Amino acid sequence: MSIPERSNASKWRRVSSSFPCPICEKPDWCRVTADGKVAACRRIEAGAFRSKLDKNGAPCYLHRLHGAVTAEQIPPPTPSGPEFPRADPKTLDAVYSALLDALPLSPAHRENLQRRGLPDVEIERRGYRSLPVRGRAEIVRQLQECFGEAVFGVPGVFVQEKEGHSYVTVAGAAGLLIPVRNAEGQIVALKIRRDAGADGGHYCYLSSIQRGGAGPGSPIHVPLGVPSRSEIVRVTEGELK
Repeated sequence: MSIPERSNASKWRRVSSSFPCPICEKPDWCRVTADGKVAACRRIEAGAFRSKLDKNGAPCYLHRLHGAVTAEQIPPPTPSGPEFPRADPKTLDAVYSALLDALPLSPAHRENLQRRGLPDVEIERRGYRSLPVRGRAEIVRQLQECFGEAVFGVPGVFVQEKEGHSYVTVAGAAGLLIPVRNAEGQIVALKIRRDAGADGGHYCYLSSIQRGGAGPGSPIHVPLGVPSRSEIVRVTEGELK
């Protein structure tokens, strides 16, 4: 399996457990220039000489290190997922559809949807699935075999670095996956209804922004069956509604 290197690897180095960010002291998400002069911290803005949004819309705070880190301390670039721009709707729909086809729908999630008034035929038609804790890497490996490097532009897909090894997997807490569709019916994002006990809010988009990958943006969901032209449009909160 080939994991492409980032185009700016000659300038930036990703932090790690052995080389944490010199600003927030965390082992992920941040970067340091190869010459050790600037840190791009994703968490701490205080003291930064510049703040900006990256191409995925995530905040980034640039800090001068003033000799706190020497170039000799900076680790060499490691294979990691590039900060690819978000894939086009056609690619997102193809990869997300394949991902959902490879996942089951748990009895608990099916029962929850049925309590909302959805019959089984609509549950299947709309593509609801369950995101488990285990088995994600194998599914993404199969997706990469099918779609190649295009998977790195799909929000949620990222490269996990663990104990000196790298593999591609999917981010996000375990929960119910809800397809988010555009006006053409294409799946352009996935939202997770987190299972009880998971950290964070009840709902969140599947995203890999914090892992150096693509973000979903804030797409407007158009449910299946909505005509392209309607005299009356009702806007409501939440894709399940």
